[in-house]
Amino acid sequence: MSLYALEVYVHVVAAVVLVGYSSFWLVMSMALRREGGDLDTEETLALIGRSRWPPFVVPEGLRVSMVVLGWILILFMVASGALLLHVRGVGPAQLGSGAFWAARFGHVLAVKLGLLALFVVDQIWLSVRPSPRGTLLGAVLVALIACVSVLL
Repeated sequence: MSLYALEVYVHVVAAVVLVGYSSFWLVMSMALRREGGDLDTEETLALIGRSRWPPFVVPEGLRVSMVVLGWILILFMVASGALLLHVRGVGPAQLGSGAFWAARFGHVLAVKLGLLALFVVDQIWLSVRPSPRGTLLGAVLVALIACVSVLL
């Protein structure tokens, strides 16, 4: 297996975990909202955000909160995405070139980076004050990022 194929595999597996992460938040917020009011939902989502993950499989000292897990996933996706670009031969010279960004690949990459920036803002929102709207926005953004990624 080539380095590029291995890196694509690792990036896709991490993306699947990120989709699962955002889906978890969405399902929890919709279920809580259905059962209680908005205030109860936000308080319970904040409690979920502070909970340690995974609860049983990993020793307690290595567990992270759900919100921190989201940040770890984002950082891993950015790092593996940067490595993917490097393996494809895209370096600082290309990223600084107007011709790169004018090409189809550059347009798609710009859209993906823009969506990722919005997802980071949503993750900040989720870290500070989790809400059903924020979890819905996060799930939509992750789905759009996955769809755009297919074009790269």
